[in-house]
Amino acid sequence: MDATPEVAVKPELDRPTSVGGTPIFTLQWPDTKQLNEQLREVVLRKKETTPGLKKSNCGGWHSQTDFQLWPDAPVRTLMDMLLQGMLPQVIKATAPGAPEGLFKGWEVESWANVNKMEDSASQHDHVGGTNLWSAIYYVDTGEDGEVRSGLTKFVDMSGVPRPLKGDAATADRTAPIKTWQDACGLSPVGEEYDIQVEPVPGKMVMFPSTLPHYVTPYLSERQRITIAFNLKHPGYAVADPQNPRARKAMMWRNFRGVMLAGQKAKGAARDGLAQVVPPDRWPAPVRKRLLGGN
Repeated sequence: MDATPEVAVKPELDRPTSVGGTPIFTLQWPDTKQLNEQLREVVLRKKETTPGLKKSNCGGWHSQTDFQLWPDAPVRTLMDMLLQGMLPQVIKATAPGAPEGLFKGWEVESWANVNKMEDSASQHDHVGGTNLWSAIYYVDTGEDGEVRSGLTKFVDMSGVPRPLKGDAATADRTAPIKTWQDACGLSPVGEEYDIQVEPVPGKMVMFPSTLPHYVTPYLSERQRITIAFNLKHPGYAVADPQNPRARKAMMWRNFRGVMLAGQKAKGAARDGLAQVVPPDRWPAPVRKRLLGGN
């Protein structure tokens, strides 16, 4: 495999927005037309040869979580943009004075999404495992000009009471209010207060993995292509006040060294095996164990 190319231009982060006090960072990469065309070709070629996963996606194609292992040069360029271009700026913005060593050693899992007419994603977060930051990169929005559908929306988790609007405001007061979009096609109450990010080719968005989000129905004939990322690092931790007695939380709190060793061994096994056998040819049990797929 060729060496990972250096990012020639490292633009600065946009001023972060926030929802309920949680920061959402965006960075618009310049001159990405050629890269995006190459990524589009790589993703659609992979889509034709490998089955997709059913995660939070309501329709569409969700690749195996092995995008970071694909050998294609544009993939390595995008990973470089994430790890060398955006992530260091987010670390400096959220952890001032972090030692230099904490800028390195990040582990990434990643996947591609391809959406078509009426595809969406139900509300979810990326807390699973030891994910700390999550990110999205827009390759092809599938729409010309202003994007009006398939919007990524982040949920206000501040707990501040908001007036009900629309159908929810006139609904039967004796019926339970559905506050989570936990099923496809169900719009969450309070959607008007959620922060939305407009898809733009070349835009990269980064947010805490704990932040719930969803994607509204996409309404275009052309295919939309995005790349998603989860990032983890043994030198960081996130408080989990909502599930302090969860089995996994207890294991990480009481046996952190053992859990880190297991995570490192799993990563080494995954990366080593990928050098010998492409991940899409792994047996299903191995793929599920090392990639979390089905």
